[in-house]
Amino acid sequence: MIRFELGDQICVCLSENELSLKLNESIQSSVSISQIEYFILSTIAAFGSVNSPISQRRIEKKLSAQHQIILPENGFKNAVASIRKKFRQLVKSYVKVSKSLIENVHRKGYFVPYDSQHAQKDGLLQQQRIFVQVPHSVRSAIGICLRSRKPYLNMALFLTITTVLYILICLYAISTIVRQNYFEGAMAFSKELAQHGCFEQEKLLRELFDNVQLVESALFTDRYNVRCLVTPETVDPVNVRDQSDWQGNLSYTYHSFSNADSDVLVRVKNINVENSIESHMSSLFLSGMKVCTNTGAPLEIGDTEGQSLMHNFHQSDYKEVYYVSNPISSVITFSLLFVMIARRKTLHAVITYLWAIRHFNLKLEPIHNTSNNQNIHYEALSRFKVKNTQQFIESLISNGLLINHTLLVIKLIYGNSRSLLAPLSVNVCPSLLEGDNFKRLYRQLEQLDCSLLTIEITENASMYYTQEIFRNTKRLKALGCKISIDDFGTGNNNVELIGHIAPNYLKIDRLFVMDLKQDDKKVETLRQLIAMGHTYHCTVIVEGVETGDCAHLLTTLGAHIHQGFYYPLCH
Repeated sequence: MIRFELGDQICVCLSENELSLKLNESIQSSVSISQIEYFILSTIAAFGSVNSPISQRRIEKKLSAQHQIILPENGFKNAVASIRKKFRQLVKSYVKVSKSLIENVHRKGYFVPYDSQHAQKDGLLQQQRIFVQVPHSVRSAIGICLRSRKPYLNMALFLTITTVLYILICLYAISTIVRQNYFEGAMAFSKELAQHGCFEQEKLLRELFDNVQLVESALFTDRYNVRCLVTPETVDPVNVRDQSDWQGNLSYTYHSFSNADSDVLVRVKNINVENSIESHMSSLFLSGMKVCTNTGAPLEIGDTEGQSLMHNFHQSDYKEVYYVSNPISSVITFSLLFVMIARRKTLHAVITYLWAIRHFNLKLEPIHNTSNNQNIHYEALSRFKVKNTQQFIESLISNGLLINHTLLVIKLIYGNSRSLLAPLSVNVCPSLLEGDNFKRLYRQLEQLDCSLLTIEITENASMYYTQEIFRNTKRLKALGCKISIDDFGTGNNNVELIGHIAPNYLKIDRLFVMDLKQDDKKVETLRQLIAMGHTYHCTVIVEGVETGDCAHLLTTLGAHIHQGFYYPLCH
């Protein structure tokens, strides 16, 4: 019996009279085959490979020599077509395959593209680990974003700016209040008044009110110990009872000034002071003020339950106390508002990214060695369900979020372990190999076993490679990482880069493989690129292999390691 492995625990078995499908070592279905079909398929499996397909003539000679079978005209082609049809019927309900059981390289021959032993088990186990981790991608991505110093530095910057602005606005409001405060004018008024007697020049005393704001009246005791009540209209003598009534009105605030041999007690109407000051107050900034005089209870204006910000002292026991309500919450609120305005593009990109990875998947694509039919490693490819993948990736790059996604990919492939189950490669943009991006990448990798990890440096035509990138690449090698240059032959990924980095792998872009058979110039270019890779002692990997014909042609050019749809990771 010959086994052809299709995936993990699933294979097709060939016996002399049937093809059967086994799942977990249990036969699920089978189809009968003829003796000629058995001989043809077993001969192709034994003597054909993608590197060296076996021709129809050789197969017919072996059948004639070993089994004395002479095929009729078109008998061989009809038998191959029948085997392919029966294979499709056998597997269609159990596994999706992109290759037939028998592949044909035009004018070369035939081969079976499936391994006779399972070469993908480690890759399937690794893919299974990723499938377990992917549903938690959003939570993991948020955690990675929060571990970055950048948002905290941004927040600290805006908190600092907002705090300074907050204090400046409060100080501006205070200075405005101080400039029009009645105290300075009242003190100047009392000094002027003290230079005169109560009834010497009444008109002059009344006119003093023209130069002062808010002072409504004054109780004046002159140097002759004569007491009078001075108002803008009159100057009247006052007795003890009148003085008591005048001072007992709670709608006014009083303050006493002593000047030489005289005393002046000024009176200000509370409502006038409040109207003058409240226009400069707000619940978000300066919320209240308390005026403390030397003659009684303080005057409270606005909300004085908050935190006192500043005390303003004057002579004669006069004090002003300024209050702010919830300064911390106000600063935080304004800081968040400023961040949302100033970083709106980045915030939009973050939200778009988190929304996209709700349906994100990470799939492994085998890198296949046709010489021994083994997968040397697997590339982890991100798959997003977005309208424009290229535009989405460019948005991540321009907003500095690509490092977060790269760290997410590394998190998913390692899971909760320090090591990989299979050799894997992850794409790393050159911009992540310098500055703070590299520091974050290196911090994560140095905690892991990187012996099975390949860093695949992608092409970025808009970016030049610097000495820092070359130094950091060496640091990754010191961790045990292998280095691969992606899209070789395009953009900045050229021969000069190989000399600086000395990569383990050189990946030739699929651009050189498309329509390869119809373009002799492309064949020659590809031959030179392959030879160049071998000259620099790199393992050459050719991307974009989608057909058996293409796979065989590449082997004739010296490229035996392929990647593409022709070599899927079966399940």
